[in-house]
Amino acid sequence: MTNPRPGNVVKRSLAVGTLTLLAATQVVSLVLRASQTERPATVAVGEDLSPVTIWQPGGSLPLGSGRPTLLLAFHVDCAHSRRIAPDWSAWLSATRLDDVSVVAVTTGPLPEAASHAQEAGWPVEVGSVEPDGSTRGDALTQRSPWVFAVDGAGQVVAEGHGSKIREVARALGVGAPESPPS
Repeated sequence: MTNPRPGNVVKRSLAVGTLTLLAATQVVSLVLRASQTERPATVAVGEDLSPVTIWQPGGSLPLGSGRPTLLLAFHVDCAHSRRIAPDWSAWLSATRLDDVSVVAVTTGPLPEAASHAQEAGWPVEVGSVEPDGSTRGDALTQRSPWVFAVDGAGQVVAEGHGSKIREVARALGVGAPESPPS
């Protein structure tokens, strides 16, 4: 029996290492692709949200029941949501919302969400959506903080970053903040 030449050992080691690296790259690529396809697509203008269930302490809130709704999507632990919270609070307290429901919605536990909304000073209803993919509700909270204007039929008529609450709300006929009394 003869010993392999040193050059052949190096070539074989290099080939095995290269094949191992390629296989690992393929596995990582497949895992990333699978995780992206499982992630629900974001909600867009024109989408029907009437089948979405928003859970509240007293039951569920149906979208598309005739009353326009402004949805404020947030996450309790999200730094961006926390930065926007004072802006939402100021806008909500200065704006007449007689003909529009406003619901702060998250995928988190309802007690935590309600506590967060109360601490932030949001005078709104609070709800939670199930992140199980059974409805488009989980897609509502893919981007946070985000605002959705939903008409009385359950159709999204406007959406945008949480900092655009004024612009999004205008799609529901909500105008500028009230003028202070003269």
